[in-house]
Amino acid sequence: KSNSALKRAKNLLEDQTLESAALQYYVFFPTHCSKVGFALEHMVGASRLADWLKYTKDVVVIDVGCGAGAGSVAFLNCLLNLYESGGLQSPVTVHFVGIDPNESALAVYSRQLNGLKSGLEKFGIHLARVRLVEEEGLQAVTAVREYLVT
Repeated sequence: KSNSALKRAKNLLEDQTLESAALQYYVFFPTHCSKVGFALEHMVGASRLADWLKYTKDVVVIDVGCGAGAGSVAFLNCLLNLYESGGLQSPVTVHFVGIDPNESALAVYSRQLNGLKSGLEKFGIHLARVRLVEEEGLQAVTAVREYLVT
């Protein structure tokens, strides 16, 4: 029985349904968010990000294979940590581009980020726009390029 439950779970994770997107959120989000957060904090470096933000007030985050948005949320958490430590000296505007072939995952991604907008404003973090790209491969590249040049 456990083998059939495992097989059903694996099949469900591969589906492109809202149920699958919700399951992926609960199964993968915490781990993925932690891994991206660690990479941003320790490999890129909070001080490097703070220095970079001194020269630009607009940031575009392209989250490839975004799923529910673990990478994007980890980036926002990094900005919040900068704010709390005094490293974020002035307001920053963040534009997100979420790329995922799963339309249901994009719905979760959009809801997640749009739900955070009002809470981030008091920290000087403005979410300008969440752009969703459902295409794959070259079609995704074309869609992102068109967004960036407009």
